[in-house]
Amino acid sequence: MSLLFVTPSKGKWKEKSRRGIFIKQHSILKLLFGLLLFFLTAACTDNDPEITMLEAVEKSREEIADLAEVDRAATSFDGESFIQFRLMTEEVPTEEEAETLFNIVIDTIEENSQRPDVWESYDGVFDIRTYEDGIVYEAAHSSSGELNIESRQ
Repeated sequence: MSLLFVTPSKGKWKEKSRRGIFIKQHSILKLLFGLLLFFLTAACTDNDPEITMLEAVEKSREEIADLAEVDRAATSFDGESFIQFRLMTEEVPTEEEAETLFNIVIDTIEENSQRPDVWESYDGVFDIRTYEDGIVYEAAHSSSGELNIESRQ
């Protein structure tokens, strides 16, 4: 680009002024710098932020409450290492159905926490309760990896 400096002839400029060219070049540079900064920020941003355990437990509660066998689900998390989960059902499930539901809870929390080793750091107490009979099954999952289920009937 060559810059021509001319004086007005008959009251009009025949060429663009030096200031006008500078403004156009400056605007283009700002635009290119902004786009570069945007793409670098987008490329370096972690698109999968670490989910907190509280968020994982709440998301798991929502998913489990949608199961046909479960009427309601309630959760509690102490913020450190202890998770409680209660499933409300209309009818008393069999022991096999209860074990399946407890395993679904454990797997769902593991999946939503995005940590396959989640149960090495957290302990859980789960129960299944009916409206008429109260708590019918309790289960405890310790950091050792065992799921102990007890019938309360």
